[in-house]
Amino acid sequence: SFWNRLENPARDVRREISYAFLRALQRPHHLFISRLVTRELDRIRNLAQRKAVRRRLEGQPLRTITVNSRIVATAQELVRLGGWSENVIADMLHVGYAIVGEADVLVTWDQADLARPKLRRLVAVLTRERKWRAPWVGTPVEVLQKWFGA
Repeated sequence: SFWNRLENPARDVRREISYAFLRALQRPHHLFISRLVTRELDRIRNLAQRKAVRRRLEGQPLRTITVNSRIVATAQELVRLGGWSENVIADMLHVGYAIVGEADVLVTWDQADLARPKLRRLVAVLTRERKWRAPWVGTPVEVLQKWFGA
């Protein structure tokens, strides 16, 4: 959901914040993208928007993470812990990528399923049990405030 916002209408606040977030990352940070996200972007129906988002990606220093059994198992465990049905597995795969890839932060505009307190608690529980590092899941606004003091 983050990358799609770069092509929202010019005066859209989420677009402006997304660009502010990318500008803040011009400092030495590593950006990761999963194959799942690149496939989601390939399904953008509006061809002009799809091409524009792809152009934005090309200008970023991204590292691609591929799926593996540990990511899938982590996503399935989050589904189980959350008491959700399997229809949220795609959302939990994003979190699995962040956990297994040892990301500090998972940035998303998806506040319905991802950037919310319940998921943050579940991620903390799961990663603490396994002695893994927990990524913080938040919107670009939250990440700018929490990590960059903006």
